[in-house]
Amino acid sequence: NNYAAQKQQEINEEQVVMMNQLGDAIQTYLTKFQEEKEYAMILTNSGGAPVVAADASLDITDTVLAGLNEEYIKSKNNK
Repeated sequence: NNYAAQKQQEINEEQVVMMNQLGDAIQTYLTKFQEEKEYAMILTNSGGAPVVAADASLDITDTVLAGLNEEYIKSKNNK
């Protein structure tokens, strides 16, 4: 049981590190994206407070996801 608990703790710690790396990568990309596209603000819906009504043309989710995927592929190819 002690060994299993220790391994579970190690997995949890690795998961925290990976989530931090992911968050940093997203933040870095969004900062670059904001500067290039000259957006005054980029909003997120991660807190569960949805946007009730908005112009659909302002939704850049698909564009951001495509860019993040491109960055991920580039980083994998560089390794």
